[in-house]
This record gives sequence, C-alpha cells and structure tokens, in this order.
Amino acid sequence: MEKKTPRVILYPDDLHNFCACDKARYKLYNHIRQEFNLPKSKRITIYHLRDYFNISLVDARQAIFGE
Repeated sequence: MEKKTPRVILYPDDLHNFCACDKARYKLYNHIRQEFNLPKSKRITIYHLRDYFNISLVDARQAIFGE
C-alpha cells in the first residue's frame, strides 16, 4: 500500500486550530496571503503557514492535519 502524499495547499477551514470562528479563519487566511503578496486567486501553502508563524514544518503539519 502506497503512502498518501500530504496536501500542501491550505484552505481557510484548515486553520481551525488557530482560530475558533469562521470569520477569524478567513481573516487570518487573507492576512497570510497579504503577508506573502499572493494574489487572491492563489491559495496559501503549509510552507507559508510555517513561515508566518515561524514554526517547524512538522509542527505546522501536526496543527493542520494531526499527523
């Protein structure tokens, strides 16, 4: 059985461990996007999240995917 490749692209709902309510998740998501000068059509990645919070990739994956 092959190991499933982890997802890199994030959606606002993936930020549920960082923000309690939906509105705050979207605000955080958009703030991260603005911080890295991404256009609205681009999604943020787990790497953007890691750099934004200055945490390790392992910690970012744990927070998002529970790995």
